[in-house]
Amino acid sequence: MAKIVLLSPFFDPTLAFQEWVVAKCLVRMGHAVTVIFARHRAEMKHSTASDEVKRRDILAHFPAITLHKVKSFGGWHTVFPLWGGTIRALSEGHELAIVNAPGNGFGYRALRMLPRGMKAVVMFGDLLDNRKQMRPVIRRWKDRWYRWLFERANRLTYNTAECLGILREAGLGKHEERIVLASLPYDEDFFHLSNASRAAGRLRTLTTITRTLAHKPFDQWLPPVFAFLRAHPSWRYVFAGIGTDSTAQRIRELVAASGLAERIELLGMQDQAGMCRLFNEADLGLFPRATIAIQQAQATGLPVILPQRQTVTHLVQAGHNGFYYDGLEKAAAVLEKAAAHAWPERRVLAEENRRWSGEGYTRLLIQGLV
Repeated sequence: MAKIVLLSPFFDPTLAFQEWVVAKCLVRMGHAVTVIFARHRAEMKHSTASDEVKRRDILAHFPAITLHKVKSFGGWHTVFPLWGGTIRALSEGHELAIVNAPGNGFGYRALRMLPRGMKAVVMFGDLLDNRKQMRPVIRRWKDRWYRWLFERANRLTYNTAECLGILREAGLGKHEERIVLASLPYDEDFFHLSNASRAAGRLRTLTTITRTLAHKPFDQWLPPVFAFLRAHPSWRYVFAGIGTDSTAQRIRELVAASGLAERIELLGMQDQAGMCRLFNEADLGLFPRATIAIQQAQATGLPVILPQRQTVTHLVQAGHNGFYYDGLEKAAAVLEKAAAHAWPERRVLAEENRRWSGEGYTRLLIQGLV
């Protein structure tokens, strides 16, 4: 058993983000985990006393995970731990440090506080949209952090081709031989293939799960679905993620005006069990942009239809577990091709996608280091 410290600006076991998935997978492999973090993710959404009770209840099942929330300064996007002595004391005797979200600043600064001889894994997940919005001085400063991390880490990981391009721009250079692709992990506790039978005689189902938010252009995303449904009366569409905002109301209006409302089901946000059920019941998954829900759908063996973007190029082998569409004007035609395609058995696809499960991801992080 190894003692591993996880450095993360945020940590919340009530949310299935990668830092929590990695922590519990490490424990199940027999390791002890010390999590050093600045705040719970939910604190930005007014964390309540009931949230704290949920955290304690979940953590009670994982006594080998120890949490330490340390004093930090800064904002949500950049936060630094205050006391190096505290970080060093909490990490004493540990064999490996895993740094989550180094671009936030917390993990970078915390790792600098630890002994140089401690092995380290750094997980990168940068997005080009965020980088473009940075002021040049901030970008240059952040790139300096990254070049130090490239030198310091025993293993580097990136989660998309887009992220790798950003790291190369930041100065990855000779360290590229130590970086490996590690796509965001899905939590296999909740997402898996189910053998539950589908309702007899039901129409075939195309499914999308994504939260309705103002910046998402549903008025552009939905017309290709409408075109596909008009050409394929044996199909229906299930959209889950409807809220109570103006965007959700606009979606309802678009569906009502389409003349297809009897074959379109609009559902609210789903918990993990609900998402898993919908993915298992579906025949195809449609995703307009990159999201962890893609990997969660693939965990059930569901073929997926994705935009041709660098954020998702590692997820689909065209014709085997899905297709890409190059522009929304071509999405309906790709859906038609997918509907007629002979896909491998779901159990085959689900098994292949286990490499992006929490266990597969975590083993990749620590292989050869503990």
